[in-house]
Amino acid sequence: MNQVNQGQKNKAAMRWWGWTGVDYTEWSGKRVHSETGQSNRAAYVLISVAAGCGRLQYGEQDLPLTKGSCFIMNTKQSYRLSVGTEGLSFHRLFFIPLIPADTISTDLEELPPFPVAGALVCHRFARCSELLTELVRLRESSDWHEQLKGQMVFSELIMLLLEDQGQLNASGSRQAFQDSLDYVNRHYDQPVTVDELASMAGISRTHYTRLFKEATGQLPLVYLNNLRIGQAKELLSSSKDSMHAIAAHVGFSNEYYFGRRFKQTVGVSPGQYRRNHREIPRIFSPFLEDYLVALGLKPVAQMSHSKWGKQDYLGLLGVSEYKVDAAVSEQLRDLTPHFIVLDEGAERWGLDACTLLAPTLRMPFYGEDWRAALHMMADQFGKSDVAERVIQQYQAKADSARDHLRVRTAGQTVALLRISAQRVCLYGGPSQGYAGPVLYDDLALKPAMLVERLASTQRRVDLTNEQLAELDADHLFITFDKEEGEGRELLETELWRSLPAVQRGQVYEVDFLSWMNYGVLSHSRKISDVLHALG
Repeated sequence: MNQVNQGQKNKAAMRWWGWTGVDYTEWSGKRVHSETGQSNRAAYVLISVAAGCGRLQYGEQDLPLTKGSCFIMNTKQSYRLSVGTEGLSFHRLFFIPLIPADTISTDLEELPPFPVAGALVCHRFARCSELLTELVRLRESSDWHEQLKGQMVFSELIMLLLEDQGQLNASGSRQAFQDSLDYVNRHYDQPVTVDELASMAGISRTHYTRLFKEATGQLPLVYLNNLRIGQAKELLSSSKDSMHAIAAHVGFSNEYYFGRRFKQTVGVSPGQYRRNHREIPRIFSPFLEDYLVALGLKPVAQMSHSKWGKQDYLGLLGVSEYKVDAAVSEQLRDLTPHFIVLDEGAERWGLDACTLLAPTLRMPFYGEDWRAALHMMADQFGKSDVAERVIQQYQAKADSARDHLRVRTAGQTVALLRISAQRVCLYGGPSQGYAGPVLYDDLALKPAMLVERLASTQRRVDLTNEQLAELDADHLFITFDKEEGEGRELLETELWRSLPAVQRGQVYEVDFLSWMNYGVLSHSRKISDVLHALG
């Protein structure tokens, strides 16, 4: 091929690409998973690791997989993925060269070179993950608007990756940096400093730290600590080794320092973590029972409230009630819990005193990120494989419901109100609140204009009468907060009767505690209620 034709082909390779498929896979570290890929079709595959660890064998290379790892490979060459002890979650995106309009023929047996290949460093990994997640959502749409959006999302992703590689190549050796990261993954049990890693990559400590944070989302020593703790968790749950032996095996100088760092990272001591994995403890976890039940665990008591009642949707028949708004110390002491799990909501109900009765895990308040909360709870009790299965089942239910509702509610709008004698609250958009992520993201329902105008980025807003009069939602879900007085008298007012959804008879009352809650079972109940009302 002459130089002119070769130049034209390379130019085309830079410009003409389209995605053909995408998937998202979650593997548990409790089982042996591996997968070998190879195709006779000319294409490339992008693998982007969202969580966990594993290995990628590609040609003669045996590379570690950690969160933030990205690889682009030719599918005509075989590759093998395997899972590590922490499980492995990854996106896989397939894309091919397209034929330019001014090209008469293209030899697809000879795949045009893609500008970058092999291991990549993704500076903007969070955005990369968002784009891949959006492609998963759009992958099977038959709507041409959605198909066009998919190509735009794919183009943004490719541009992001190319820009990041250009920045790294302009400032240092990409392979040298990757080698240093590989060293950390293989030698986490040995003493290592950031200065040594930076020297290995041939760049300054400051520059190395910045690149490491951009590539992994963590500082080098935080990343190393998390690797060590991850290996320790595996040994605690699967071996009878002493704490001293485990500490030494994963790279800690002594078991006391190991115990302190473990509790800082995991939330409980190594000994408690081991007991939680080997026994079925009597667990008390007020307001977090949703996660326990989803994992197949029964709490020793369930939250109840004198006005709200208890979480009936969990089906905890025969389980004692703990009255959070009228509790006395003897009530919990009589339950004799072995282990307590609390989040930041504990302070409101005076539950901090419970920590004196049994070992306690203080969870962050995950809010809308219920998957992270479920994974953290599952990790405490050796239920990671159950959590993955439950999440997959929820996603399948949401996908099926979304497809069903797309036709039934085309162009129609939805809103959620929480009503009491003191206020009327409008709940927020697709990323906020108890219900917004379910209604407007998982189910892709269209929010009412008032939601977009007042609460698109807030969990909820209190409405004035003037604002309520502007609520033109076609469908209206409502629930009543009995703690503040139900406020059902609102339903008898001219203001209420003037709302479009009320006039059409498209108002649906839903259970308070299942809708005013986060959790996979709570959200699954919301989907069922929406299907019953709209489907």
